[in-house]
Amino acid sequence: MAALTACGGGGSGASGQAQSVDFPYPGVRYVGLSAPLEATASSGLAVVFTSNTPTVCTVEGETLVPVAAGECSITAEQAGGEGFAAAKSQQLFNIIKQEQTIQFSPPDFMRLDDAPLQLSATAASGLPVSFSSETPAVCTVEEGKLRVLAKGACLVIAQQPGDDTYAPAAVPGVIAVDPLIFLTGYMADGSATLENGSINTSAGSNKDGWWCSDPEWCGRTVVNDSGFTFFYRIQPLDPDHPNSDTWISGYWGMNIAAPGGGIQITDETTLKLRLAQNAEWFNSGATAPDARPEDKAQVSVTLVLGHTATKADGNSCNVKLSSVITPPQAEATSYALLLSGFTVSEACELTGLDAMGELAGYPIRTMEFGAAGKGMNTTVSSTSADYPTYGTELTLLGPITFQ
Repeated sequence: MAALTACGGGGSGASGQAQSVDFPYPGVRYVGLSAPLEATASSGLAVVFTSNTPTVCTVEGETLVPVAAGECSITAEQAGGEGFAAAKSQQLFNIIKQEQTIQFSPPDFMRLDDAPLQLSATAASGLPVSFSSETPAVCTVEEGKLRVLAKGACLVIAQQPGDDTYAPAAVPGVIAVDPLIFLTGYMADGSATLENGSINTSAGSNKDGWWCSDPEWCGRTVVNDSGFTFFYRIQPLDPDHPNSDTWISGYWGMNIAAPGGGIQITDETTLKLRLAQNAEWFNSGATAPDARPEDKAQVSVTLVLGHTATKADGNSCNVKLSSVITPPQAEATSYALLLSGFTVSEACELTGLDAMGELAGYPIRTMEFGAAGKGMNTTVSSTSADYPTYGTELTLLGPITFQ
């Protein structure tokens, strides 16, 4: 009988019945991370693996051991026997370096008179991280210490160059230098900001007589001086608030006073803040990416200015400028609202008002937050249908600044 010879599943020249070796493509593998190798012979006999590129990868039994980045060639062979001819199959695949991430949380802002700050960051690889400034006119980094030099945006890069096992990684961090500060945090009881700006909240619905005073329905909480939450939780079946209406309508909002009675925009262009919604409020609006923004659970941001006027009815009025945030998720997200995107939402019966002209001419007295777009949550419950609870909760996290 003539000997059979094959590549990638055929015999190797030994006499006997032909067999094949099924050696699936292993896919991309990573330096330093061993992985099992799998191959089967049609004969059912044991398969042996060998590396053809030992400087890139080696084999220990049925385990692949990636050694260095490059192309790895492995042969899976069945030596024959028990009436079968030898057979083998080969695979060529890439070994690449492991990705690494860097955890870098620089401060939101620094003042010009602040002492140099020791930066810190951690790479998932455990390798040391270095820092560099991309804005040397605003800030510099020397031996890991950040020094601010001028007002503006300081861009710092935390980087880890990698090694034989890990690929390089870098992550940016932006620190506002000497921004216009609206608030840095909150009093423990939630009554005011750390800058002594008073905080007022209001909410109500037809289910509680249009005014919430029940602490089980509405309230405010502060976490670590830097997180402020205002919640309103409609509970239609609460025996303390009997109401036979088959519909729900309501309002929700809060306002925060600026420090010192007001802050004046000069060359600032952006309002920066970080906020989160409760999941029920977020999901009460349209969540599809292509949904109309006005159908989503939006958050309105209103700047109440020091420009006052008396309306025809004799009531005093403050000019207001507003913008709307359309959160992409309920979880905490940072936002940068261009001041040029704010529009006049209350003109106090005055004409010809220009939003940017108003900001340049009058201080910001108060910042208001409200439920916009789809509005507050009246449809998605956080509890069972037997006793539903429709919550609308907004959490402000960290400082609010103009940069």
